[in-house]
This record gives sequence, C-alpha cells and structure tokens, in this order.
Amino acid sequence: MDIVFDVGGVLLHWDPAAIAGQVFPDPNIRECFLANVLGDGCWIRYDKGELTAARLTEMVHRNLGIPSEQMSAFIEAAKSTLLPKEDTLEVVRQLHRSGNRLFVLSNMPSEMADYIRGAYAFWDLFDGTVFSGYVRMVKPDEEIFRYLFSQYHLVPEETVFIDDSTLNIEAAARLGVQGMLFQDADSLQKRLKPYLA
Repeated sequence: MDIVFDVGGVLLHWDPAAIAGQVFPDPNIRECFLANVLGDGCWIRYDKGELTAARLTEMVHRNLGIPSEQMSAFIEAAKSTLLPKEDTLEVVRQLHRSGNRLFVLSNMPSEMADYIRGAYAFWDLFDGTVFSGYVRMVKPDEEIFRYLFSQYHLVPEETVFIDDSTLNIEAAARLGVQGMLFQDADSLQKRLKPYLA
C-alpha cells in the first residue's frame, strides 16, 4: 500500500498557539497574530514559497504592527520546536518494515523543510517527499495532490493519506484517496493494522 503522511502535527510536534504564547507577551498582539497571520493568507503564502521569512516579517510589521523581532522569534521557535513524535515514527518504521511505500505531503516553507531534512535521519524511511515551499502549491488545493500522484506514480484509490486537518482529508477523499484524520499514534496504528505485517 502507498501511505502518505503529513509532517507538522503528525510526524513532528507543531503547536503554533503555544509558541505564540511564549513569543508574544502582549495578548492583543498574540491574538492579532493567530487571527491575521496564521488564520489568514499570510502564513499560507509563506508555506507556498510566495514569501520569504524576511518578507513575511516585514509585511506583518507594516500591516499589523507586530514587532519584527517578535515575528522573527516566532519563525525561529517554529523551526526549533518541530521535534519528532517518536510514537508516530515507530508506526512509520513498522509500516516500512512491512513493505509499504511511504511518502510525505506537507505544507511547510522551504527554509523550514531544509532545516528538518538536515536535522533528522528518518527521511530514508520514505520513498518520496513533497513540501509546499519547494513546489509552490499547498494543501488542500487539488493540484498538490495531483503533483504527488504524478511524481511518484500513486493511484489515488490505492493510497492512504494521514493528516491532522479535516480540510486536507476531505480534499484527498474527493480525489479517491482513503483519508485518516490523525489524533494519536495508538489509534493510527490500530487503523493501519491491515498494512502491518
């Protein structure tokens, strides 16, 4: 079976609200950031490779008044807190040993993707990776799924997709992919039991 994993929130820890709580001491700035940067189009454009970190920081400061040094600190903290979820990675190793083909499909800026690809050694468990910042496409847009299928010769009806976003799962399902909404490694392992030797 071909099995596709999201990264942030699935393979690696990703808790932007917690990071924002540490980086933005002013609650008004914190709420502004969560609603207008993460919750709006700015961060998606960063994920998509349309904005560099420097350009995002400049734009957020100019348009929202968020201090540049705090915005830069959030980006740095976001990288350093993308730490492996060892329980999920153990499921990945079991799937790998069982002969499944494994892939990554992630919304992530290229500089963060560069960082995690250099920081961790588990990427050799995967047969292919697609990061939004490299290909300038993002989930849940159909085009990034079609790119993944084409690049690695995946058949949607023979593919499982694991993500922590309902929107992304629904987008994949519309293309014929079996989606699994990630909650925790234990429940994921139970759902993937048919693919574990």
